[in-house]
Amino acid sequence: MFCRDVGIQAAVSLVAFLFFNLGGSAMGTGSDRCRNAGVLSGPVGTSSPPSCGAPIAACTGDCNQNAEVTIEEIVTGVAIALGLSPLTTCPNIDRDGGGEVTLDEIIAAVRSALESCPLDTGAIFEVRVCKDERFRVLLVDPGAIAQAERILASEEQRKIVMGELRCGSGNFNGPWSWHLDPATVAFADIAIELCDGCPSFVEAERSYWLDIVGRYCPWSAELLRRVR
Repeated sequence: MFCRDVGIQAAVSLVAFLFFNLGGSAMGTGSDRCRNAGVLSGPVGTSSPPSCGAPIAACTGDCNQNAEVTIEEIVTGVAIALGLSPLTTCPNIDRDGGGEVTLDEIIAAVRSALESCPLDTGAIFEVRVCKDERFRVLLVDPGAIAQAERILASEEQRKIVMGELRCGSGNFNGPWSWHLDPATVAFADIAIELCDGCPSFVEAERSYWLDIVGRYCPWSAELLRRVR
């Protein structure tokens, strides 16, 4: 607990440093400040259509919606707060949807980076496909989670990860604009070729994959790690 608190204090100090050192000359004159502030009140962009649902809540500061917050994303949040970048570069930093980024929201992002994003249920795993493309799956079935852990520990042979496709990142599979329905994710020894492919293939032809194929089952899938 002590180490975690020290880490949070150090990170908050870093945020304060960025505010004061980037904020001076970068914010410019009064008219510059007004122009920069106007950027924050613009429309908030999303990486997926409004109709796309998400099985988990967005994590504050998770710009690319992959369920992790990095130092680079925190710096992006600070830049948005100072008016140096538009809010559309990281909508998830605006936790309360107020159209601007506050110090409290930056600190919340820092906590997310240090303590990991909250997850009410299940576990997120990272999968490598097609040599070095990656995507993430959310497992909610205890049996599937246990099986994934056995595969990672080499106690069980590698399996094909498969599940039904849904639109949107799901707040865990960013920057891809699709995800596998957590309730349908499973491991198999064999699968039909129709649903085999790279994540980039699904992204490039998303309508075809979601509306026609409906499932994703990359034969070369390899579990890399448990994210959280």
